[in-house]
Formats: sequence, C-alpha cells, structure tokens
Amino acid sequence: MIYRTRQKGYLDRAWYQVTDYEPNGSSSAGAKTYTSAMSDGEYQTTSDVVIENFVSRRAAGEVFMNPFTVVKQKRVCSTNNFLFGTHPIWGSRRVEGKMACIWSVPPTRPVWFDQRKSDAQGRVLLRAYSKVASEDFLALVTVAEAAKTAKMLAKPFGAARDLVNRIAYRRTKLLRAGLTVGAASITAWLEYRFGWKPLLYDIQGIKEAYINNLVSHSKPVRLVARASDSDIIWDLPGSVTTGAWSYGIVATMKANYSHRAKVSAGVLYELKDDSLEQATARRMGLRLQDVPSSIWELVPFSFVVDRFLDVGVWLSAITPKPGVTVLASWLTTIDYQLNHHSVVNAKISVGTPPPTTYNVSGGSFTEEIQSINRQANPGVPSVPTVNYRDLNLVQQIDHLALTIALLTGLKIPKS
Repeated sequence: MIYRTRQKGYLDRAWYQVTDYEPNGSSSAGAKTYTSAMSDGEYQTTSDVVIENFVSRRAAGEVFMNPFTVVKQKRVCSTNNFLFGTHPIWGSRRVEGKMACIWSVPPTRPVWFDQRKSDAQGRVLLRAYSKVASEDFLALVTVAEAAKTAKMLAKPFGAARDLVNRIAYRRTKLLRAGLTVGAASITAWLEYRFGWKPLLYDIQGIKEAYINNLVSHSKPVRLVARASDSDIIWDLPGSVTTGAWSYGIVATMKANYSHRAKVSAGVLYELKDDSLEQATARRMGLRLQDVPSSIWELVPFSFVVDRFLDVGVWLSAITPKPGVTVLASWLTTIDYQLNHHSVVNAKISVGTPPPTTYNVSGGSFTEEIQSINRQANPGVPSVPTVNYRDLNLVQQIDHLALTIALLTGLKIPKS
C-alpha cells in the first residue's frame, strides 16, 4: 500500500514584544520575539492510502476499506497589552502579544479516558457483528419459557391482586400492611420488567418475522450492520494555575478543558438464503448458531451480567452464520478536545525601594482539536468486553428490586 499525507491551512506562531520606559519618558523597545507555540489559524492534516485504478476496480465490484486519519485544529488567541508601572525609580514595562497562547499548558488527560475509549472500540465492534443477519426474536427462548409465560398469563400480577383483596376484605395491622404493600410492589415491578415486557418484545418480533416471512435473499444482497458509543467524557472546568515567565512576570490563568470521544463500527456483508425455510429459521432464531445465545438467555440473571459484561453480544458476534460473507469492517474513533484559557492576572514585583507589585489582567486562548481515525478490518475481540456505561434510573430500580427479592425470599418472575 502507498500512504500519503496532505496538509491544508496554517497556524501562526505566537509572539510578544517588551518595551521598557524610563521615569524620564525615554523608551527601549525590544525586538518582536516569535515563540514555537502556535496561535491563530486553522490547520488540517489528512493521512490515507492511495488506491491505484480505483474507478475501474470499483466498477468491477471490488470492495475497498482503507484506514485514514484526519486531524483538524482551530485556534484563536487575543492580543493584549500588559502595562506594569509607573514606578518612580524603575519606570514601567509594557508587554504586548499573545500571552494567553504562550502561557497555556493543557493537562495530560487521565489514563482511564483512553482505556475507556479502547474498551468502547471492542464493544461497538462486537455489537456490530452481533447484528449481522440477526434474528427478529429467539424462538428457542420463547419455547423454553412457555410454561412460565402461561402461568403468568393465567394470573397476571397475582401478588398485587391478592394484596388488594386482603386490604378490601380484611383488617391488617399497619406495619404488616406496609411490609405486604412493599413486597407486592416489588413483585409486580419484577413481573412487568422481566415477564410482561419480554413477552411484548416477543410478540413484536413474531409480527416482524411474519411480515418479512415471504422475503428471502436467494441472490446475495449487501447489507451493513452498525453500532456506536458516545458515552466517553472527561471535563476539567475552572482549573487555575500560576506560573513564572520571563522578565520577572508571574501569570495566573483559569482554564476549562473538555474531551469527548465517539466510537462507531460497521460491517459490510453479503447475505444469501438458500431457501425460504432458511430465511424463516434465521428470522425466528431457530438456527444452530442461535443455540449458544439462547442457552445464555436462559441462565438465571444473565441479563444482570450483560449490563456489565457483554457476554450475550459476544456469543452472537463470534458464532459463524451460514449464508453470510463479510466483505469489510471498520472502526471509526472521533476524539474532540476543547481547551479554553484566560489570563486572570499577570504580576510583576519590583524589588527596588519602595517595593511595589503591579497586577494586570486580560487575554484568552481557545483551541479546538478534532481527530478522526478509521481502522480497516479490525479483529473481533476474543473475549467479552466490559460495559462501563452508567445504569439509568430504571435499571437501578431493577437491581434494587432484585436484591430485596433475593434477601427476603420473594418469588422472582421469569427473566
């Protein structure tokens, strides 16, 4: 492969100039000094792969999936004049230039941010592969849970109904009634979350499978499975630092840092059904490769494990799927940084009697950096990935209800 790199735009260098004024009014201006720090402008670097005879090869049906990296930088720095003085003996000093840019030193982002991003890359890749030729619902799980479902249908929300009957026809002590209401509420919640809601999803899956039942892919058709994760955030607002600079100046700067990362993955594949029966089995989850996922779904509390460790997704992703040919896959990571610095004050101390301290303020610097990186045909993780995403309120209630049910011996509906 032939790699190439292209640049577009420019970034100016930061500069400053110092002028000293004697008490009698005479001045001595220093030369304008340019520093190695970059200030204003927009700059983009693109690195990719050259594809020879691209048009003719693509017309012939060849699939290309090449890596590339794009880094965009945008910087804005204000120009300020800092005037220190006037001192009766020492005089005054004027510093002009892009001080905020020169003084800015962005912190190193924490190790966990890059680790979280790496974990998300493996996670979205597994999720994309798990969606390849995926079923509308797992009929094997539905059949295995048929007895529990029938019992639930025969007496829906039985614990809650029994409680209502007891309260209506009997007198119960207040404490006992409170405990009974709590137990019935927990049982009703668990029945809804892990009994009725899965049943409704099964009905929806059966409906979708029925609607698509007469659609089979007797000829290869190209499809794309995708997944993404953008829950990778690190913010450091209101950071204040103080540091010395040349000419006896000490600057205090307030800074805000924000890092965001989004990871997405895709799989381009060809799907071919040898028969209508094979297409139906694929949609209904009745294929041989659906057995591992179905067994995992039937393991008690497997859904709790999946909220922290993507076992179910991993099983679905690594299981070979007949009739599927993977043509290409990709993993795209977008990393966005926003750094804002503002000079709160710049101080210079004069030691010649009488000792005097001068304070001035001003100057700001804003930096935006966006990095886009695409990996071509990355390897699928060989083990389940960790899911760092925080539990939402409903999931937290689920876990609390399950914990209470286990500790108190309440009956837990099918899951």
